[in-house]
Amino acid sequence: MRFSAKKGFPAPPGPGTKRGTGPVVWVLFFLVFWAAACDPGVPDGVAALVNGKPIAEADMDAAVRQHESSGRDAADAETARRRALGQLIEEELILGEANRLGITVTGGEIANEINRIRADYPGGSFQDMLLHEFVDERDFHDRLKRNLLLGKTTRAVLASKVRVDPGERNRRRQEAEKGLAGIRRLRVAHLTFITRESAEAAARELAAGRSFTEAAQRARSVAGEPDRESTPEDTHPGEPVWVWEDRLPEPFGTAVRALEPGRVSPILESPLGFSIFVVLEAAPSRDQDIQAAGEEAARAYEEQCREEAFSGWLADLKAQARIILHPRLAGYLDSSRPGNTR
Repeated sequence: MRFSAKKGFPAPPGPGTKRGTGPVVWVLFFLVFWAAACDPGVPDGVAALVNGKPIAEADMDAAVRQHESSGRDAADAETARRRALGQLIEEELILGEANRLGITVTGGEIANEINRIRADYPGGSFQDMLLHEFVDERDFHDRLKRNLLLGKTTRAVLASKVRVDPGERNRRRQEAEKGLAGIRRLRVAHLTFITRESAEAAARELAAGRSFTEAAQRARSVAGEPDRESTPEDTHPGEPVWVWEDRLPEPFGTAVRALEPGRVSPILESPLGFSIFVVLEAAPSRDQDIQAAGEEAARAYEEQCREEAFSGWLADLKAQARIILHPRLAGYLDSSRPGNTR
């Protein structure tokens, strides 16, 4: 109950008021006012209440630390806390659905998942991971159980919500296959230098018949440049890689597509530095490449359908939920987002 001083304030006894009722009215008023004023709402240490279930600020801060330790996209502290709270609220909504639907996680499912994770950590590295990421094995067990329940509930609900249009899936598959037909695969090597002078020195070495690796070493030695890897795939300088001719960024794409096998490009300037390319081989698209591109496009469409169903489901849960934030975090959720919040 929220008490309003402008509404419901009892009038003092006046002429015509029955004798003896005034003190009773005032006592009742005092009790109502005291109860309203002492309504704890969201207590300190709690970030939010989701349908009456508390989300501790400590859990929000722990989620921020786990995100930071994962090395994922960096964000300022305030933005990170907003994201963490939003995610915890969504998780609490899903867990509420698990309880409503009677979905649980068995001990066998937890044991199987632990064994699967252990397989990725040979020797004693599993225990090292626990010490680094979690307080103790019980904490790890509880979080694992929570994540399994979130995934199991999401899959169970989306099984009846995802709508994949077979016609649209085939259209996207065919469009991807058609787009790749006629596109060549190129086996290329390239060198990238900090200065144009180094690139020009390497070009002269290549014209003299030296290999890419030799040209790079001699050019950098003369210019005093540090040796460095030069391809996006983190290969060694000059090591050939296969690429699709239409997927090279500019200014490289136009220059490389114009090269015949065995020809060297002019020096190309970009934010990466000064680069030289050579096309070693050119091959038409293979049937398996075209088929793989079609399958990838079909999978991407199915994933899009799942994402849309998931977003719609969450929006429905938020619209039906009662979400109350601690006053200090009142601005953490956009009031325009779905959900009954205050």
